[in-house]
Amino acid sequence: MDVKTEKNTLRREALARRDAIDASERERKALEIAKRLLALPILRERSAIHVFASFRSEVNTFPILDELWRRGKRVVMPVIDAKKHEMFNKEVHSRHELSPGYMGIPEPSLELPEVAAEDIDIVLTPGAAFDAHGGRIGYGGGYYDRLLAASGALRIALAFDDQMVARVPREAHDLPVHAIVTESSLIRCGEW
Repeated sequence: MDVKTEKNTLRREALARRDAIDASERERKALEIAKRLLALPILRERSAIHVFASFRSEVNTFPILDELWRRGKRVVMPVIDAKKHEMFNKEVHSRHELSPGYMGIPEPSLELPEVAAEDIDIVLTPGAAFDAHGGRIGYGGGYYDRLLAASGALRIALAFDDQMVARVPREAHDLPVHAIVTESSLIRCGEW
């Protein structure tokens, strides 16, 4: 099986497992992930943090966003331009600056200040499947692959235990995450 086919199979299986988590259980697990993440000293030390707006069955990032704003962090969120196949990073100050965008995902306005990839300290990374070595399978658009390649930021994935797999096949452009935060553990995959 070639790498793309293997990734597609793993993506489909991991998303099916994630979607199958009962909604109330998913919310409980997401709060555990948020609590574990927000307790990390590195999150207190760094200021510009890129956070995805959760969508469908992803780990709910809104409690994380609310706490980062409360702490006075510089919150950066993505805006997708599907026609140009580009992702822009915008500084966001509250939920009120978000509205449904690409695929209905909450996004900041294009008029908000843009933040250069190299000015981001931490990228909270979404994805479909992960392995304990930092391997990540995204959703197939390549938006985060390009952001991670352009930024020297610390890469922290947020995932449910059900999204962990034994091995993620990697291609040359695939950058591993430095850590994965799940409801049961912090998995360090690289040097901070």
